[in-house]
Amino acid sequence: FFDKYEDKKYIFNLKSNDHLIELICNTWGYVTPEKTETGKPKIDDEFLESLKTKDVIANLLDFKKLNKLLSTYVDGILERQIDGVIYTSMLQFGTTSGRFSSRNPNLQNQPRVKDDDSGLSPLVLQYVNAIRKGFVAPKGYKVVNADYASLEPVCFAHVSGDEKLKDVFRNGEDLYSRVAIETFNLVGVSAKKSDPNYLKNIMPEKRQVAKVIALAIPYGAEASRISEELGVSFKEANDVIENYLTGFPYLRKYMNRCNYTAKTTGQVSTEFGRIRHLREARSIYTLYGDSILDYKWAKKQGVEDIRRKFKNVLNNSKNFPIQGLAAHIVNRAMIALARAFKKHGIVGWIGLQVHDEITAIIREDQAQLASDLMKQAME
Repeated sequence: FFDKYEDKKYIFNLKSNDHLIELICNTWGYVTPEKTETGKPKIDDEFLESLKTKDVIANLLDFKKLNKLLSTYVDGILERQIDGVIYTSMLQFGTTSGRFSSRNPNLQNQPRVKDDDSGLSPLVLQYVNAIRKGFVAPKGYKVVNADYASLEPVCFAHVSGDEKLKDVFRNGEDLYSRVAIETFNLVGVSAKKSDPNYLKNIMPEKRQVAKVIALAIPYGAEASRISEELGVSFKEANDVIENYLTGFPYLRKYMNRCNYTAKTTGQVSTEFGRIRHLREARSIYTLYGDSILDYKWAKKQGVEDIRRKFKNVLNNSKNFPIQGLAAHIVNRAMIALARAFKKHGIVGWIGLQVHDEITAIIREDQAQLASDLMKQAME
């Protein structure tokens, strides 16, 4: 295979970067656009994707993806199952927002079922989709599952206090289409999926931009990040941010209110009283005031790192009330559901919570009743 190994048997290790360099760079003569810290050619997935017209490279990419599926998901589950039952740890204190987290193994991190147009090879697609199929109910039981539609965006519209954002959900509109219409002052298009002039059908690129900015800007993304995400100039990114916040004026007030609370009290809370302490916001503000937000001033003073830290805690002050409210809702729903199961004599249990999704294992003959109770409790 390699000239220097002529007439010799050897092992080629598909996981070895040195072996891949020998094949791709030294034998085939390809030049990688980047090098590692040690000065070697950088053989990463992005570079391999550019060579995937070669069958051997396409197979190598499949191998790497399958190996990642095995090590990330399958091995951890098989190591921790007992007689086919997986006992994950659900932690109430695992997140700042109050959402449950899952550990050993992390069952909130299973790969989503992909469609044929996912860009994956048939082989990889088969095994990606097989992982979720491995989760089945015990004999005589069924999996009963439901999740909230757009829970975080709904909470975002609620806490912002902006009536136009609330109307998106009252009127059954698509959030990203409404954001695009208001941000770019679009006329002759609709935010309703059922309308013939629905924005996604007329100007899909505008809706795609809105998907990038809809929550990123309220969570504190600056022009530099928006510019990078959208591939536009710094000035254009600034204009997008300004137009968005002009279109939803109460959203700007919400952001300013969160910033002020964090700076002056060093904490922020959800509507139901869960507190997140952000002491650094107060201490940095006490030292530097609002001047620290000016990038040029911070750079001149040599305090860019402090500015970055300050921006980060201010961003936390804006996203915590939204994510925390969503967590409260799901947690309250699980409590209500557990009580409903007990009241109606349901034989089964709530087995998993994945962010906005609740999964229960229910005796087969009670699955429909449990499904109705779940819908009622969550609503």
